[in-house]
Amino acid sequence: EGSSSSKVASSISSFEQLEDGHGKTGTVCKCGRIHVRRGDRIRRGPAQSDTDKGVAKGQLGTIVRIVAGQEIVTVKWDRSPLDEVHRYTWPDPAGNFIASASYTD
Repeated sequence: EGSSSSKVASSISSFEQLEDGHGKTGTVCKCGRIHVRRGDRIRRGPAQSDTDKGVAKGQLGTIVRIVAGQEIVTVKWDRSPLDEVHRYTWPDPAGNFIASASYTD
């Protein structure tokens, strides 16, 4: 009885909250969304898009712009030409096109 309520309290208190009040990037926040921020690192997923055929699976990039209430992100891939950016729908829960990556990757 008491153990299930203590588990809930424990998971709430261990929730990593950032300065804007939401959870860490790439994880489901307590508000139900998966948030990203400009500067977040991204990894290319396995599915190919018509607009980014030169971007290989697993390639790393950085989110350079977030538009339309976080439904669209603009990504600069590390191995793409300097003036080349790509747009993707966010979130991509299955990681088909893009997924969060660590800064140490």
